[in-house]
Amino acid sequence: MSTDDKTGDKQEEPSSYRPSGRSALAKVLASLPPNQRRVLGIEDWAIGVLDAAVTVAVVLASDVDNRPLTDRIEWLSENLEFPVGVHAEDVLRSLQDASDDTIPKLGKRIRTDAWKRFLRRLVGAAAYDRLVSAVYADTAAVVSAVQAAVRVIQPLALAIDNCAATLSPEVLAKLGPFGHGDPTSSMLRMILSLDNALTRLIDMEFDPSSFDGGIDEAKDATADDTILDELVEAARLVLSGEMRSVLEGVSDVLRRKLAGAVHALENSDDGVSQAAHSLVELIDRLLRTGFTDAEVIEWLEATGRLPKDFIIQEGPSAGRPTKRAQALCFVYGGVVSEPSAFHEVVAYSLVQVRTNLQGLKHADMNTPEEVGALRSMMAAVEGALTFAIQIGWMGLGPNTVDKLRERLEAA
Repeated sequence: MSTDDKTGDKQEEPSSYRPSGRSALAKVLASLPPNQRRVLGIEDWAIGVLDAAVTVAVVLASDVDNRPLTDRIEWLSENLEFPVGVHAEDVLRSLQDASDDTIPKLGKRIRTDAWKRFLRRLVGAAAYDRLVSAVYADTAAVVSAVQAAVRVIQPLALAIDNCAATLSPEVLAKLGPFGHGDPTSSMLRMILSLDNALTRLIDMEFDPSSFDGGIDEAKDATADDTILDELVEAARLVLSGEMRSVLEGVSDVLRRKLAGAVHALENSDDGVSQAAHSLVELIDRLLRTGFTDAEVIEWLEATGRLPKDFIIQEGPSAGRPTKRAQALCFVYGGVVSEPSAFHEVVAYSLVQVRTNLQGLKHADMNTPEEVGALRSMMAAVEGALTFAIQIGWMGLGPNTVDKLRERLEAA
């Protein structure tokens, strides 16, 4: 005989965790009687994590919330709560333990008709219908948030791709998970692939089983790869313009230098050489004025980087930072933090690009190969600066950012 959810609510105390109300599924799960939650293996911490995840998605992706993103993040840090006695470390440990076995098995089980019939008998028809509706509602909220994040991340993904393209497979392997020259390891491709999968999920009304399949699915995957290739190339053209807009909003010097390099490349008989000179000068000015030598050395010491790798000794003096040290400090915005593979790739790329441009300064034939190489270097410079401004400087206060902008404008 099925258990009526209303009767169950009267007979037994519901979950001790009170959801925020943003997660429809967390609210329904918390209302189930304890004996039903025990059978389903649902604990308060799991409801809390679900509630927090959906709350983050709804708050960050809201298109009716007029608060700046920083204010929303601050609100989340102050208002997100776990169930009493449950700590974030415990949740992470539990999720890690469950990710290898429990979660995959549960994912397969809940898609079977037998399990759906069992769940309907266990909680009752009314509660079952509420659960199904809540799953769709939460999935739609999360998908909407992820798609919004994907749109924001796309220019940064292109920036990282452009920087990674200038480095050797050996260097990339040391710095982070960026593959070995395989185009499928492209960050932009991965982001667009995620967006494509989310679009399919919406088209299939949030039914994950729509992705199950065999030969037909393999054919669809091949077709998707072809479409994805076209999307990546189209996105590169659009996003390059967006990246330049970001740079123009920070410094007129950046705008003029980059515009000058583009103009020289497209209109001068020795455009490659002129553009290379302009870009090298731009990089040197940025690294020299963004942070003083003393600030770079102080940052190196604070981050525990060995002087022998980043400082050029000059007699009894403290020495001066290498280009690599200047680039790292610039990309991290002088913020003392744990090393990030993305930051490291961007900083290394900026130095490598400068070295490559030194060679192109002597190009006098404007061959297609030279023009192509220069365009790649220019894209990497744009990418490195975009990443530094939008990510590396994210944790800086407004006064510090204004100070950096003043320095760059005076460069």
